[in-house]
Amino acid sequence: MLKVSNSRIKTWRRCHNAHYYKYVEKIEPRKKKAALMKGSIIHDMIEAWVNGGKWELALAGYQEEYDKLFLEEKEEYGDIINDMKRVMVGYVNRWEDEELNYIKKNKVRTEHEVEVELVPGRILLTGVIDRIGKDPKDRIWLVESKSFKQSLPKEEIRYADLQTAIYCWMAPRCGFPEPFGIMWDYIRSKPPTIPEPLKKGGLSKAKKIDTTYEVYLEAIRRNDLDVQDYAEILEDLKTKPNNYYRRVYRPHPKEIVEPLMADIRHSALEIEALGETARTRNLTRDCGWCDYNSVCLAELKGFDAEFIKQKEYKERRRPDESTESKEAEDE
Repeated sequence: MLKVSNSRIKTWRRCHNAHYYKYVEKIEPRKKKAALMKGSIIHDMIEAWVNGGKWELALAGYQEEYDKLFLEEKEEYGDIINDMKRVMVGYVNRWEDEELNYIKKNKVRTEHEVEVELVPGRILLTGVIDRIGKDPKDRIWLVESKSFKQSLPKEEIRYADLQTAIYCWMAPRCGFPEPFGIMWDYIRSKPPTIPEPLKKGGLSKAKKIDTTYEVYLEAIRRNDLDVQDYAEILEDLKTKPNNYYRRVYRPHPKEIVEPLMADIRHSALEIEALGETARTRNLTRDCGWCDYNSVCLAELKGFDAEFIKQKEYKERRRPDESTESKEAEDE
């Protein structure tokens, strides 16, 4: 039976040639892009924490991977391990008094693998739901964790989010309660700026500093400064919207689910009919960030594409739906 996912549908719609590389030839880049690596680390740390384990152990696994990289590769990733550690410390501090009680299924509270027959006997729709949470009012929320680099995704992005619409449709068909709504759990992949001591003494009080209340307060205490001298900037940081850890709630978008699912079925039937052979390139200005840009250009220009595949790509082994879909929109 043909398996499709949100990721596969999006790839098919974006470019048939990229779909061919990813799902027919089953290849992927040997080296993860920095944004994808950060998203994967954040996602795995949150998964460990929500399930009651130590997120530090998840980070330690990535430290082992990082230690094996060449110097040039480490320079590309920067101080990614320590950066992600700081991001997670802030996340835990922000949400340690969790208001949602996550539903456990198959002994875990996260990463629920789901599948539903989209076309009976022919096409299976698969996915991985981050979490299903119940709030103090017994309302059920479908939770999606997403990392972002700079700017929080806008409301129109959330409204048209295909993945959450799919999961709202799938959840009650896979033994979960009907979601009341969706909660986007946003985590910024850039750690808050640590204010450095000024030459004249003290810390900068510039309101444009890109940090959080907790990080600024820690810097005051670490430098043995008087908290009262920084009352104004601390109050500003405490009251303004948190630009690092934000949770956005939205009621179940019931009015768009069925039309979107009809579109999903149509795309799935296209993949069933043409997915093994269609290689139409969709050349746009966005090709530069495509994982398959180098091999696609090599084939287009008549170069040795097989050499590019052997050098830059490897066999794709991960599940069809994975943390690749957890990266927020501006990365």
